[in-house]
Amino acid sequence: MKEVRFNKNWQFSNGCTAEFAAALETGIPTLDSEGNPLEQGAAVAYVEQAVEQLGKDRLDIPKELQDNLERLRSLVEPEPTQGEVVRSNLSLTSRPRTAPLRRK
Repeated sequence: MKEVRFNKNWQFSNGCTAEFAAALETGIPTLDSEGNPLEQGAAVAYVEQAVEQLGKDRLDIPKELQDNLERLRSLVEPEPTQGEVVRSNLSLTSRPRTAPLRRK
């Protein structure tokens, strides 16, 4: 398979969101219905908006759709490594302290 195309409103579909995740995992290019690249970050945002819209409309949010959203997030935003966590924590705690402002 050389590419996967997604029709409008694919982000509401359990099957399509699973297919998008599978395409990301295997490196298959993802395109919208007009043949434009469907970027990973944008795809996650679309699914997040779909889940939010379903909630606003007081409709059931399928567990599979929620699971697929988490799967997509993990593929797009990998967990930080231990070294990245340590560096991040150090930068938070090693900031220079400034003197408090004094009122005149």
